[in-house]
Amino acid sequence: MDGKRYEQKAVVTNDPRSPASLADVRAQVALARKLQDGMRITWDAYQQANALRTAVAATQDTKDAELAKAITTLRAKVDSVGGNAEGGRGFGGFGGRGGRTPPNFFSLNGRFASQLGTHDNGDHAPTEAMLQTYAASCRDLGTTITSWQAIVAKDVPALNALLEKNGRKPVTATAGVAPPKC
Repeated sequence: MDGKRYEQKAVVTNDPRSPASLADVRAQVALARKLQDGMRITWDAYQQANALRTAVAATQDTKDAELAKAITTLRAKVDSVGGNAEGGRGFGGFGGRGGRTPPNFFSLNGRFASQLGTHDNGDHAPTEAMLQTYAASCRDLGTTITSWQAIVAKDVPALNALLEKNGRKPVTATAGVAPPKC
């Protein structure tokens, strides 16, 4: 307060009703941090995809058929990898009629959030099922990030070449997310 720093020692003890050992709580915290990292990474990546989606949408008005097709194709790829917060479906990675949709940043964010909410209900070591669920989501995130990086490295430059050929301003994209260590 007012630029001053205050310190006070504190002793943290386990809830006496909890049967969790120190190792259990440490394992719980470690998994919670991984889930939070997954949420941060997916949110940052979703924002990057959304920025590209917005930039591409600004180029939609074209009479050139080749350019229009390239814009539509790139837009579909970005939607597929980024997901869509406005779509409502697929939040947990499941589409209509009970089918599993390919993972995307938006649905993976929901999966990590759901896992964190389930995990954070008491002092206990993560179960094998919790660890396997996290590992599957983490692998899906790695795959999705790889797809996103390919879009930025290959598809965006291809679109930009067509945009420039048509006297249009190129779009920019960022692939500044790295996959977590699963």
